[in-house]
Formats: sequence, structure tokens, C-alpha cells
Amino acid sequence: MDLTLEQWRISEGLTYEQLAERLCVATATQARRYALGLAEAPAALKERARAASGGKVTPEGFHRARLEAAKPEDATLAPEPEPVG
Repeated sequence: MDLTLEQWRISEGLTYEQLAERLCVATATQARRYALGLAEAPAALKERARAASGGKVTPEGFHRARLEAAKPEDATLAPEPEPVG
């Protein structure tokens, strides 16, 4: 299964600072934003993450993290849409 960067970070026991160092990201804050899907990671970073994780972190994992971050917090409380017609 493809892991998100955050899932891999946790499985490796890495801090965001250590993650930033491994992926050559300037700050721990920016590494956190990439890991949580709060910022779009550049292609080069996605490739570094794939290499560092031995292929466990993939572009699909980054995509899933971005989708999850974009969900409204109360999405489960939203009413079902009315049927059309």
C-alpha cells in the first residue's frame, strides 16, 4: 500500500525536523505542511520521499494527503443532497 508522507514519518519515528533533513526541506514547518497535505509538494520532493522511503511513499500518497486536508471538518454532518426531478 502507498503511504502518505505523514504515515511514513510516524512509522519511522521521525520528528518534522528530522523529516526536513532527510528530504532536504528548508524548515520543519514546511516539512509538516507537505506531510499533512497542507501544501502541494514539488515533484522533486515527491521523488526524494519515494527514494528515502524505499518506494513506500508515492505521488498517490501525497494526493491522498491533499484530499484529506481539503475535506471540511464537518463533512460528515452535511445533509444528503435532495434528489433532482
